[in-house]
Amino acid sequence: MVELDLLSGINWLIFWSAALVFVLVQSLLVYSAVRFRRSGRQPAETFGKTRLDLIWAIGPAIVMAGFFVFSLQAMLAG
Repeated sequence: MVELDLLSGINWLIFWSAALVFVLVQSLLVYSAVRFRRSGRQPAETFGKTRLDLIWAIGPAIVMAGFFVFSLQAMLAG
């Protein structure tokens, strides 16, 4: 039963993490749409910003590696 509780906890962690990312992305989308619709100006270009590209790539990879480690520990515990 402990293994089932641990796996259930991991599933809820992943669910709420995904829900948080969804809310953040949708909030930024609505904010950008409203802000740049009213001003009539174009948003700044993000092409070629290496630091931003690395954060967008490495950040989710670290989160997924953490999920993998927790899931692997739970599977091996039983």
